[in-house]
Amino acid sequence: MVLNEIIELVGNDILEIFGKSGTGKTSFALTLVNEALNSKKNVLYIDTEKNLKKEPQCDYVYIASMQSLYNYIVGEKKYAEKKYYMIVLDSLGATVLGEFATMDMKERGSALLKAEAIAYTLKVYSNTNNAFVLIINQPESEFGKPSNYRLEPFGDKHIYFVKEVWESKRLDTSNQYATVCNISAFRSRIFGRDTLLYQLTISGSPDKVNCSIVNKWRPNTKQ
Repeated sequence: MVLNEIIELVGNDILEIFGKSGTGKTSFALTLVNEALNSKKNVLYIDTEKNLKKEPQCDYVYIASMQSLYNYIVGEKKYAEKKYYMIVLDSLGATVLGEFATMDMKERGSALLKAEAIAYTLKVYSNTNNAFVLIINQPESEFGKPSNYRLEPFGDKHIYFVKEVWESKRLDTSNQYATVCNISAFRSRIFGRDTLLYQLTISGSPDKVNCSIVNKWRPNTKQ
């Protein structure tokens, strides 16, 4: 299973996958969630975007605002009363960016600090409960950046609490029936930057999305 492979790499820590909209991040996450559920594992899915056609069949919570997300993860910590095998935060960037956009320049640093606090708290939870945490994120804004600048995950220094950061990109292919995306290493302690790790082929209808994942870092692995 792909989930077992990733936990073998990341351990009881955080993996962050970031990329533009439509690059397969959520499909990848849901595939891992389903693998965990098929193995009778407890999973928590924290949704900040409400883009899912169908909620996953696990513990699920929808949180729209940054402050509410911060309170849920850092403040109240009611989820910590239950020992989860896997937690998905989909996504961190949506709420941080929304809060960031509504603040004046003097206040914006507080939004980034909240993102760091969220990542840190999830890291502590993963270590304490032997859990795997997956954070989905967006890239920072291209505005004001030189053309050769490599965009990083939105949220400033929260990635220092993340063990692995991978990037998703959509490929331009001639396949009109499926979306093909690559997931590659971005900031990794294991792989060189841009090492291709997984390739996703996403097909089907909005009511039933199929996501086929092919291992590229261990190409002889049977999926």
